Amino acid sequence: GQDDPKAPGKIRSTADPDARRGKHGDYYDGYVVDVLVDADSELFTAVNVYPAGGSESASALELLEEEQSAHGNPIEQLSIDGAGYDGPVLRELESEQGPNVEVFVPPKSQSNGGKFTTEAFRLSEDGSHMTCPAGERSQYKQRDNKRRSTAYRFPAATCQSCPLRKRCIDENQKHGRTVHRSDYEPEYERVRQRAQTEEYAAVKREHPKVERRLGVLMNRYGGRRARYRGLPRVFVQEILCALTANLKRMIRLLDAAAMNLGAKGVVFAGV
Repeated sequence: GQDDPKAPGKIRSTADPDARRGKHGDYYDGYVVDVLVDADSELFTAVNVYPAGGSESASALELLEEEQSAHGNPIEQLSIDGAGYDGPVLRELESEQGPNVEVFVPPKSQSNGGKFTTEAFRLSEDGSHMTCPAGERSQYKQRDNKRRSTAYRFPAATCQSCPLRKRCIDENQKHGRTVHRSDYEPEYERVRQRAQTEEYAAVKREHPKVERRLGVLMNRYGGRRARYRGLPRVFVQEILCALTANLKRMIRLLDAAAMNLGAKGVVFAGV
């Protein structure tokens, strides 16, 4: 039923049991299309379709595997939007045993209402405790499997008397500060550091090409609306749309190459 639009994984239609509910501005029932675009030629090199509400970051892994297995292209870098800021996927993408690509993704804002964020706390070398900006050490450590993190808790008495209290805990808070350190903090930290580089800025200036080409696929070549029912048929539809878009793009590239060669005095003779 439509009673809970936020409920994940529900069958939305008996006519198309593969479709799921997603949100892109408004709620919709259907599928998600992800693509890989070559930065130089702007050609689609891989297409993936999955039910709405699925993992966009996990889809990036499938796209890379598809690209490398089909074309044998050694991909060194991947630019992805904020959905790629996902610890498990980042770890797998950058693993030497996996795709081993350098991922450029916008890091999530660490804003915490003006209070110290997790980055302000230092983890000990043995991982037994964290040290806060005031130099105090956490006293309790607890595993949080649900959040895939470890919780470090500071004593209430220590936090209540701390001169930096207003920058760390709420005024009426009775317990001490708790800091959750993600299991994937090394991956997140690497992404944050990379986002400060000139190389990141250069890559992100090129990223709109992907969004533009995806817009062309959706709006000009019929990828916006599923013409068929069932994931396999919708996938074929999107592949055909991408092929059509690629053909037109290749014609433009060939025309541009011919013009450049002509400018250099090269003459094409008819046979």
